[in-house]
Amino acid sequence: LRGSRQGWDNNPLGNPSANGRAAHWENRIVAEHSTIPPLWAIGGVGFLLVAAILISFFLPASSPKTILAPAYRIVDLSELGGKKTKVCGFNGVGDLVGEFDQPKGKKGAFLWNSEEGFTELGGFGGSQSRAYSVDKNRQVVGHSQSPDNHKRAFIWDPERGLREIGDLGGETSDAFSFTPFGGVLGESATDGTSGVRAYLWTEEAGMKNLGSLGGDFSTANVMNEKGEAVGTSLLKDRAQTHGFIWTATSGLEDLGSLLPEFASTANGINNHRVVVGSAELDKNETHAVLWDASGEIHDLGTLGGTVSQGYTLNDSMMVVGWSETHEGFQNHVFLRAAELWGDLTGHRLLEKTPHAFLYDWKSKQGIDLNDRIDTESGWVLLRALGIDPEGRILADGFHQGTLRTCFLIPESGAR
Repeated sequence: LRGSRQGWDNNPLGNPSANGRAAHWENRIVAEHSTIPPLWAIGGVGFLLVAAILISFFLPASSPKTILAPAYRIVDLSELGGKKTKVCGFNGVGDLVGEFDQPKGKKGAFLWNSEEGFTELGGFGGSQSRAYSVDKNRQVVGHSQSPDNHKRAFIWDPERGLREIGDLGGETSDAFSFTPFGGVLGESATDGTSGVRAYLWTEEAGMKNLGSLGGDFSTANVMNEKGEAVGTSLLKDRAQTHGFIWTATSGLEDLGSLLPEFASTANGINNHRVVVGSAELDKNETHAVLWDASGEIHDLGTLGGTVSQGYTLNDSMMVVGWSETHEGFQNHVFLRAAELWGDLTGHRLLEKTPHAFLYDWKSKQGIDLNDRIDTESGWVLLRALGIDPEGRILADGFHQGTLRTCFLIPESGAR
C-alpha cells in the first residue's frame, strides 16, 4: 500500500497503491515550519545569499525542470477592507471570512464581499476571534475568546449578529463548518473531564455529542449534501487517531489507516462519499490519502518528501493540500537560508519548503501548484486549503517574505 517515495515530479502517481483536526489543525504546522531561524539575523540577506551560493557548489545539480505555462491567476486576499486579513473560508458566491489584525496583537473575525464591504463580526471580550466558514445565506461560524481566553463557538448572521452556540459542558468549544441542512459541526470540551467531542448543532436541538472511536478526543470537520460528515478521533487505549465518517443512522465509522497501529485523519468529503486526509506509514512519514466510496484507502504519495496532507476535494475529484518537497522542511541552517531567500525574493533556489498541491484522482496525476503560476509572481505557495466546483483554490504562501492568503483562479482551459 505504500506510495512512491520518488514524488510526483519523477512519478506522477500513474500507478498509486491500493477530505484544517481539519485544515485549521495544520495552521500550527505552517507557523512552525515558516519560522525564520535565529541565525538569520547574523548576516541578514547577505548571509542568505552567500549561503545559497555555497549550497550551489556542494549540492548535486538537479535535472532540468519543464517550465509550464501559468494555469492560475493569483488574487491576493491579505488586505481586504484596508486591513491585514487571513482568509479561512469562502462560499463560492463572493463572501470571504477569516481573521484580521487588531491593535496590540489582537485578532478579530470578519466577513467580506465586494458589494457589502468589510464587516467586523465582534467578539466575546477576549483577545482573539476567527471565522472559519460562511454559507450562502451569509451566516458565519467560528470561535471567539471569552475574557478569560477560553474559545467559545459562535454563529453570526446579518439580522441577529454574534451568538454563542453553547458547549457540551466544558469551558471551550469551536465551530468549523455548516451542514447543508443549517446545522453546525465542531468540537467542544465535555463536562467534568479533559475530553473533547465532535458535535452537531442545530437551532432546534442544540448541541449533540457525536461520540468518539473510544478515546477522549474527537472533532467533526465537514458534511456533504447526503448528511455524511467526516472528522478525526482518538482510539480507545491508544495514543493514535483515526479518521471517521458519521451519519445519523450509523453513527461513527472508523475509516482505518494504511497500516495497522498507525494513525490517520479525515479532513474532507465530497458528494460521492469520497474522503481525503492523511495516514502514517511510519513514525516519520505521513502521506495524503483518499478513501473511495467503498471505503478502500489509497496512498496519494508526496511531492518528493516524506509528509503530505490532503485537505479537501470537489465533486470533480480534484484534491488539494500540501506536501514536503524532496528532503523536507528542515535540513540544516544553510538549506533553510536558501529556502528563506526564496521566500524573500520569490525565486526558489531550492525546493525544500512545503508546497501546495493539486491531485486529479481521475487521471492519477498530481502537480506542485507552484509550477502552474507565473514564475515572476513573487509567490511561494505553501498550502492549498480549499477548492470549489469551478476549480478556484484558496491557498496560502509567502509573497516576498510575508505569509499571505490568496485565490488561485483557473485561466481559460486550465483545470
